[in-house]
Amino acid sequence: MLAITVLTARALHPLRLFPVGKPLLPLDQISYGMDATAFAALTANRDDRSPLVVGLQARGTDVGALCLLDSARATEEFGRVRVPAVAVGRYHRVAGGPGLREANRSSPPPALALVAPHRDTPRLGDAKREAAATDAWMARSLDDAVRRRGTPSAALRELQDAERDSVLRFGPENPRAALEASVLRLPRAFADFAAARRELHAFALARAAGALDAAGARHVLEGASTGARLDEARERFCRVYV
Repeated sequence: MLAITVLTARALHPLRLFPVGKPLLPLDQISYGMDATAFAALTANRDDRSPLVVGLQARGTDVGALCLLDSARATEEFGRVRVPAVAVGRYHRVAGGPGLREANRSSPPPALALVAPHRDTPRLGDAKREAAATDAWMARSLDDAVRRRGTPSAALRELQDAERDSVLRFGPENPRAALEASVLRLPRAFADFAAARRELHAFALARAAGALDAAGARHVLEGASTGARLDEARERFCRVYV
C-alpha cells in the first residue's frame, strides 16, 4: 500500500489551471488573454529563460491541455495581456485548484491543482490505422486540389509530395520543427506529459478531418486510444467523399 501511495504521489504534479471556452487539443496554438494584474502575478519572481507551463481547461471535463506560455512575446493593451500559447500534451485533474466556474481571467492566478499525465495507450495495429487515416486525408486534399485546378496537371505529383510532407509535419500550421522545439522546452518534471509522435499525428488528423464543436473537441481530448482517434478521422474524411 505504501509503495502504491509513493508512486501515485510521484505521478502527480502541481499545475495552475486557467479556463478556456473550447477544449484545446495538442498542437493547438492560440493567443490567450488575461488581466494584466493576473499576468504580472503569474510571472513574478520567475526565470524568464524557463518556460511558463499552465493548464488550459474547459468546463465539463477534468482533462485539459498542458500549454507553454511564451511570456517574452506577451503584449498588453488597455489592461489586458495576450500571450502566445501552444498545447504540447494533456493532463487529468486529480485534486485541488478552484472550480473553473469560479476561476476567471481577471483575478490573480488560481491555486495550484494536482494533475497527472493523460496519455494514449499504444495498441497493436495503430501503425496501420495511421497509414489508412493519412491516405484518406491525402485523398481528400488531392481531390480538393484537382477540383480547384479543374483537371489534373503535371504539377499533381509535386502537390502530392507537398501534401505528404505537410501531414507528416502535423499540418502546415504546426511545423514539426516548431512543435519539437516546444516539447523540448518542457521542464524535465513535465516530461511524462508530452504526447508521443503518433499520438500528436492522430490529433492533427482529427483536426484536419473538419471543424470540431466543443463536444467533439472534448471527446477527442478525453480519449485514450490513438487507434480509435485515427479510425474516427478516417471515417470523417471518407463520409465527405463517398
